This record gives sequence, structure tokens and C-alpha cells, in this order.
Amino acid sequence: MTNPSRPQLAGPQTASQKPAHESIAPNRARFAIITLGNPGVRQTGAGAARIKDTHVDRAQIYETLNEVYFSATPHEAETLAHLPLLLEGARVAIDAGASLGPYTRALSRALPQGEIHAVEADPVRYEELARNCHQWSRKNGNSVTAHHYALTNGMVPNGETSFFVTYSNVSGGLDPEKTTQEARAAEWHEITVPAASLDELFADKDPDFIKVDVEGLELAVLEGARRILAKGKTNLLVEVHNWSDEPGGAPDVLNLMRSNGYYPANFFDRTAFVTDRRLWLQLKGLDLRYRIPQALRRRIPSAGSMGQSKAPSAREDS
Repeated sequence: MTNPSRPQLAGPQTASQKPAHESIAPNRARFAIITLGNPGVRQTGAGAARIKDTHVDRAQIYETLNEVYFSATPHEAETLAHLPLLLEGARVAIDAGASLGPYTRALSRALPQGEIHAVEADPVRYEELARNCHQWSRKNGNSVTAHHYALTNGMVPNGETSFFVTYSNVSGGLDPEKTTQEARAAEWHEITVPAASLDELFADKDPDFIKVDVEGLELAVLEGARRILAKGKTNLLVEVHNWSDEPGGAPDVLNLMRSNGYYPANFFDRTAFVTDRRLWLQLKGLDLRYRIPQALRRRIPSAGSMGQSKAPSAREDS
């Protein structure tokens, strides 16, 4: 993938000037820490992050993430394939914590007449996300816009906040302690980025769907969407991290959503929150079918094999 040699980011930002090419790789890649060094960050303007990258090759990060997100067998493939279940009648959708945009692309494909907003705080990821959004919007004929913001509960002075980045394929966040053991091994750097709540950023919108993946800060993001939640019309798909021993953990997230009339349901490796009980029951049924262990299904004999000695099959050997 070709990238500008010295790109500059001016935030807050929306949209993009240049189209990107979707990378379809033959094999799924797993995350390994690829650190490209600290390019140095200084602030310009109102919370803008400008990256001085005389020796940073962003292409290496993008190649790794594109292979994970956009390969023939992408990360979270089953979740993405079933996403339309949460989009019936939807027109406006928000991807909060978009990274390079795997969910944004899925939303763009599912909502050909829709309005999709992708929000990403990490300036390196935002740069590629903006190019992707520009391409997907042109390809699908809908509105796909990238926003360079860290999402908060709205209690942030001056419209900006500290944000921690790794300059690698390990995701950044507002709190590097709330992350995986693998991510803690990365080298973290503190920068300042534009900040807003969902209610502030989308004050004139009534989204039909919001996906939230913000590395353990989901409670703050949801607290910043109280106006949206109070209306009860938005389906949400949230990666809920189990920081159950700390304030802001999974129990607090569930309490906030239930207090706004939302029913939680497992949705593959994430949690869906809906107010429609019919849809909730449908999601519960899907989860039940999905969680039948593969090993158990292999042991259920077919009608033709009943009463016969059973030789190992290729599938059982795999």
C-alpha cells in the first residue's frame, strides 16, 4: 500500500482527500507487536496531532492490520457476517473506535443509502481510516465520514484529552493499564488529541446503530451518550471488558444500559444491547446455537452411521 512520505494530521478531522485500496490478503494474520519507533509528536492548533515521521514506515503497520481486518478470513468474521441482524431499518450508524474500519466497511455495505460515521482517536490509524472511508463512500454511493476524536463522557475541558499510542499495531487508548498483557509489553507514548462525547459529536443525529470498541473505556463512552440512550431507539454492539474489580467495569456498563431499558445479549465475542424484546429473543437463540461445542456436534452420529462401526473422519482428525 502506498502512503505519503510525510503525512500531516490536522484535527479535529473529517473525511479524506485520497482513496485507499482494500487489502485482501490470502491468510489471516494474528497480532504481534510491530513497533516502528517513536516518530515524536507535537501539538499544533486546537488539539491537533502532527506526526513528524522522518523514519517511520506506516505501511508496515497498515499491512499487518489490513491483513487481519480485510483478508479472506478476517478477524471477527462471524460477528461481521451477522451484523445485519442489528441493522433492520437503520439509516445512521456510528463506529466508535473504528481503527482502520472493518466495521465501517461492513456498515457501508449493509446500508447502501445510509450515513456512516467512523470515530478513531489514534492519529496513525485515523489517517488510513479516512482514506478508506473516502473510497467506500465513492464505491457504495453512501455517506461514510471519518472523525478524529477520542470519545469521552463529556467531562473534558478544552475539547482535548491525553491519549496513549504505541506507534505499532497494538491499539492505543486513554488508559494503557486497561489493556492486555501483550499490549502492556509495547512502548507507550502520551499525546493530546481532540475529545468529545457521542452526544456532543452527534448532537443533530439520532443513530440507529452504534458499535463501541474503546479498549476498556466503554463506560465513559456510553455515559457520554445519555441523550442517545434515553431515546431507546439505538441498537448497540459493545466490546465489554471485564474490569469487574474496578469502577467502570462490566457490571457498571450493564447497570447503565439496563437503567435505560436495554436488554443485553451475547453476540459472538461482543455484547449487543437492544430495547426490542423480539430482537433480544432472536439474539439469545442465535447465541445458544453458536455456543453448542464443536466437539459435541462431532460426536452426534448421523442417521447413516447408527449401529455401524465408525471410522475417524477427516473432519474429526482436523
